[in-house]
Amino acid sequence: MAGVGVGWVERGGVVVGLVGGCGGGRWEGLRRWGRELVSLQGEMAARHGRVVGCPLHALGAEISMQEEGLRRKVGEILERYVDLVDGAIRRAEPAVRAEDAAVRARRVFAYVEGLLTQARIANDLRVLEGLEEGVVAIAQPREVAAVA
Repeated sequence: MAGVGVGWVERGGVVVGLVGGCGGGRWEGLRRWGRELVSLQGEMAARHGRVVGCPLHALGAEISMQEEGLRRKVGEILERYVDLVDGAIRRAEPAVRAEDAAVRARRVFAYVEGLLTQARIANDLRVLEGLEEGVVAIAQPREVAAVA
């Protein structure tokens, strides 16, 4: 079970950098994260011969009814990713209410996990086309997303 946490720390540092600011517009951190997710899936598919999706999500979904400790650990790690997305939304939109940022972060993460799962099931990276734009559209406030 300890190895699951180690994987998050190694990948989490990359995600923190991706979701964090660094110029390029208010939503660039999330755009960069979306691009990196698609790129990483391409690399993993080349290495493993198939689309792998999110290993943590797959593990959590498979083990959740069998191993409570592992289910909790995977859940904690996935929540950290939601928190990173929440932070990116707050940096992009400093006046956002905390509740609104949290709801949008959960929607973004559910969208990404859903696409990664669909790509894994279909074994088709094309499922991920448009992921970056979808992430930003969901993260932005409705009035901005409708105009953009």
